[in-house]
Amino acid sequence: MTQNEPSSEPRSEKEYEKWSGIKGQFERLEDTGASKLTPSMKKLFTKTGWLNRRVAFDRDLKVPSIIGTERALKFRFLKRMMRSMKDPRYLRFAAANGTVTNRTWFDASDFEKVLTKEDVLEIVQMSLSLVSEGKRAEIAGAILEELHSFYAGKGEVVQIVRPLGPWALHDALGIQH
Repeated sequence: MTQNEPSSEPRSEKEYEKWSGIKGQFERLEDTGASKLTPSMKKLFTKTGWLNRRVAFDRDLKVPSIIGTERALKFRFLKRMMRSMKDPRYLRFAAANGTVTNRTWFDASDFEKVLTKEDVLEIVQMSLSLVSEGKRAEIAGAILEELHSFYAGKGEVVQIVRPLGPWALHDALGIQH
């Protein structure tokens, strides 16, 4: 135990598993429709969580290198996540030509089952908290740009207290386009 570490801090993966309630978290996600993880993937996430927790209290901790099977699990999981994040783009085909009514095969309620407010916000929140600082600003700016475009398309004025896009820098500096 390091100097700043609380005495209740889990000292092993098993203690971390019990302390964090990670099994229950996996079950809750699966119950809400998330993919079922294999036992080995759950074990990898448990170990990762425990190691991340340990590093938070012991900056000098030598984190063990990821081994071949763990590396393969990680890359398989990431590949699956990247594919899953691209899948909603298929919804554009179901809404071909932008015609979505209650008379079409796919209607707004179908899209709303996939694009729930909670899920969309979760993706935005994770994007802004898990990516590097440089990418975070880029993503946040792109989100603001999309919101600006959405409301401008409805004839509404959106005021954002920061310049958006390359044109905004010119406006802020008083440079003619």
